Amino acid sequence: MKTILKILLIGLLTVQCFAQTTTIASKRNIASGVGGGGSETLIDSYSESLGDGYSTVSEAKSIGQTFLGNGMKLSSCKFFLTNYNHETLGNAVVKLYGHSGTFGSSGVPNGILLATSSSTDLSAVPYYPSFILTEFVFDRTFTLVNGTHYTLCISFDGVGSNAIAVEYSFSSPTAPGNLVLSNNGIDWTAYAGGDACFYVYGVN
Repeated sequence: MKTILKILLIGLLTVQCFAQTTTIASKRNIASGVGGGGSETLIDSYSESLGDGYSTVSEAKSIGQTFLGNGMKLSSCKFFLTNYNHETLGNAVVKLYGHSGTFGSSGVPNGILLATSSSTDLSAVPYYPSFILTEFVFDRTFTLVNGTHYTLCISFDGVGSNAIAVEYSFSSPTAPGNLVLSNNGIDWTAYAGGDACFYVYGVN
């Protein structure tokens, strides 16, 4: 009888350990961009190793990058950030807008909001002049139409002098799209000779 109970107990503990391991693995997969639609695929990017300048983002100001959809579901993006004024930062999101203008030269957001990332805590962003790649995660429900142009724009909830800075490049812009800047989050200026340092990912 004791032997039977011991076998049953071992079996129960094995099932519990397996369930716990599966739960932990699932959480890790979601955090790293795997699961809920498969592994992420890089859609477009411009490396931070090519950055040569930056623009600040505050409560009113914003920065973004245009890119080309490829038929995948938008899953995440990254921008290269720093805590510009060495103050306590809040949160930020990245918003996906439609596109107007000529892609790669005069492309800007068209004002139609298509998706918004989850809020990202910026407390780990280092003080200027150190930068860090910061990830913004989407819920993987918006499909980027193949061959359609879009714009990713950072929105920051800082107040007063709170500001982050986003790295870009004007010396060797090679991304297909172009950099966009705004002083109020409504009126945008396109920069044909510039690219933000960014990465955008999708899943099938």
